[in-house]
Amino acid sequence: MKKLLIVLLAFGLLVAACGDSQEDAEAKLCDNLADLNSALQSAEALDPATATVDDINDAADAVNDAWDDVVSAAQDVESIQLDNTQTAVDDFQSTVSGISGDSSIPEAQQQVAAAAQTLVTQVDSINSELSCSSS
Repeated sequence: MKKLLIVLLAFGLLVAACGDSQEDAEAKLCDNLADLNSALQSAEALDPATATVDDINDAADAVNDAWDDVVSAAQDVESIQLDNTQTAVDDFQSTVSGISGDSSIPEAQQQVAAAAQTLVTQVDSINSELSCSSS
């Protein structure tokens, strides 16, 4: 009887530890999503009157780095799907890749902002799914 109690107690602790681990993984993903949102806001906020193609590329690099962190963190979260968000990231990257030194900065910034907004919508969906706090 004593062994059974010890086994049940150990199993209970194991289950609790797994729950904490999942909660920690979700919290990390929420933090990474917040960083991605911040990078997207910076990309959207570039001033077309002063921004350069390099500024747009730097903002896109920050978005890509933040996305890589999201993908890495999502691997530890059960049942999270990033397919639609990956499509939005691909579209964002494609938009930025299409900008050359000959591009009109106001037009390029408008395209980047639109692609970023589509991505923000996807990120908001994941935030809702995970019940991330909006801090």
